[in-house]
Amino acid sequence: MGYENALVPRRHLNGGSSLKSFKHRLFCIHRHLVILSVANLSFEGINTSAPKIFPVFIAKTFHSTRGNKWKVAADGRGSVARKWIGFAVQEQSNPFYMAGVLLTDVKAPTDTIYFIFNPDLGMCAVLIPLGNCRFRAYFIYPKTVGYRLQGDSMLRLFTSESPKVYPPLAEYYAEAKSIGPLASFDASDSWVEHPYRDGVVLVGDAAATTDPTFGQGLSLALRDARTLRDELSKDSDWAAAASRYADQRRVYFRTWHTVEAWLRTLFQDPSPEAAALRAKAMPLIAQDPTRVPDHIHSGLDLPLNEQVRARMFGEY
Repeated sequence: MGYENALVPRRHLNGGSSLKSFKHRLFCIHRHLVILSVANLSFEGINTSAPKIFPVFIAKTFHSTRGNKWKVAADGRGSVARKWIGFAVQEQSNPFYMAGVLLTDVKAPTDTIYFIFNPDLGMCAVLIPLGNCRFRAYFIYPKTVGYRLQGDSMLRLFTSESPKVYPPLAEYYAEAKSIGPLASFDASDSWVEHPYRDGVVLVGDAAATTDPTFGQGLSLALRDARTLRDELSKDSDWAAAASRYADQRRVYFRTWHTVEAWLRTLFQDPSPEAAALRAKAMPLIAQDPTRVPDHIHSGLDLPLNEQVRARMFGEY
């Protein structure tokens, strides 16, 4: 589609700052803005004309060589299977909503993904070119602002609030039209500590939901599928294999849950305490972007310890 193996080119923003190209991500400190763009995109194998997908109950029944019957449930946020079986759910409330909409007639460059945080406001804006004059747009904002972006009638509010994060979006969105529903989601986390019991395995968002700001839901679901497959291939005792999957799932979910909290503190939290952390960390990150843990792009097997945290927050 024209994006394969391409790096986002060096680009100058209003105010004279510039982005430096890195293989996986770009960072730029521009006053109080942190700019993150993703490069090296590939659309191979993705059917961009696929029909809309609506929430449905999804569970697949399997039969083991021992004659036991059990199910893999992948029915997403608010999992019905999780409720029916009685899994205990842990929850963490995060103070943000994430709104998204598919747009056309956006006057933005088609070779750049914008992923921009304004931590002073606790807001984030994302703009992703999809080709054929279509853009996926997101706006993450505090729950305290007094509105919830839902429905076509609120598109103008979406396009007028987003430039608070990055002013050029006002020009980009001046003639934008929606070609899909505008909806917002609670950015809170919920999870099951051990997503296997009574012959039912939970995968994807049914096992745990994470803050969608950082876009790790599909990555976790694919890792769930791989981990479960690997364990099942080792053992004819599927109950034991599924339990090992659940143990591993707990470990790598906790890894992401920890990294996500660090990123949210540094890039989204408008509190004075977080601002003080940014004042120390951001100049060092500007000099060396690898101070930010790369678990988003390089996987959850990267080291995660006090040294990683301290380096990110500029404590040494």
